[in-house]
Amino acid sequence: MLVTSLLTAGCGGSPVVGEAVAAENAVSTPSRAAARPSTRPSRPSRVAPPSASRPAGEVAPADLVGVWEGEYTCGQGNTGLKLTIKEPDGAALPTLFEFYPLPSNPNAAKGSYQMVGGLTGGKLKFRQEKWIDQPNGYVMVDLVVTSPLTSDVKLLSGDVDDPNCKGFSVRRP
Repeated sequence: MLVTSLLTAGCGGSPVVGEAVAAENAVSTPSRAAARPSTRPSRPSRVAPPSASRPAGEVAPADLVGVWEGEYTCGQGNTGLKLTIKEPDGAALPTLFEFYPLPSNPNAAKGSYQMVGGLTGGKLKFRQEKWIDQPNGYVMVDLVVTSPLTSDVKLLSGDVDDPNCKGFSVRRP
């Protein structure tokens, strides 16, 4: 015997109309999801390394490793600068900042300190960490690179983050 019933759905209270069928007589119909084959390509289980997602030509921390020489200008005048960027430690770039007198400014002092560099949003910044050799009256400064950064970069130049300074420029020798 067939019985027509009126049921209330669990969501929203909309009436559901249908026929009651004994469980032993119920026919299973495949769901729509099972009836249609997937057209979406399967995803690999591994996540691609960050360098693979980096646009071609964009700088990576490893591209910056090496010795960079040039100069910077602060209160003591134009001063020689040697930045030694070491192998990345994760995303951090351990860096040695060495400064020295130039022939045009023989009264500048010689000294050095450790820094850590980092790429954030395509910007490269070097933050002071600790003195190795501090001459009397000198303070550590941070550097902010404003020159273009590409995988074949040969020049780093930008701002010395101190109100008594003008800027810096270093090249690979």
